[in-house]
Amino acid sequence: MTPAQQKEYMSNYIKNQEGGYSIKHLKSLSFEQVKDIFETTMRRVQSFVPMDAKLEVQRLKRASQEVLEKPVMYPIIDWEVYSEDTRRDDLVMLWDLVKERFSTTKPTDDKEKEIRG
Repeated sequence: MTPAQQKEYMSNYIKNQEGGYSIKHLKSLSFEQVKDIFETTMRRVQSFVPMDAKLEVQRLKRASQEVLEKPVMYPIIDWEVYSEDTRRDDLVMLWDLVKERFSTTKPTDDKEKEIRG
């Protein structure tokens, strides 16, 4: 193959394996630049481990075990601080968001018509 044919072959391969490259972009690069990208792509493809491979199964088991070992944290709400006024303010803000959302669209069912009421 000539260098031009090699570059075209590598460019097509890169375009089909990598999402971020177009043929037009790759044509603007030098042969060496395309070759570097091609070699990186080939290493990534060759190091691919199928989901059913033993290594992948072991990796998933380790990851799930780590998740199970971590404690789950829940936020603590001080209801004395979170007063009736604060809850009322939250509801007013929520209602303003709902009105804003429905102000730009036409109602499509009875529930939406009731909200606009």
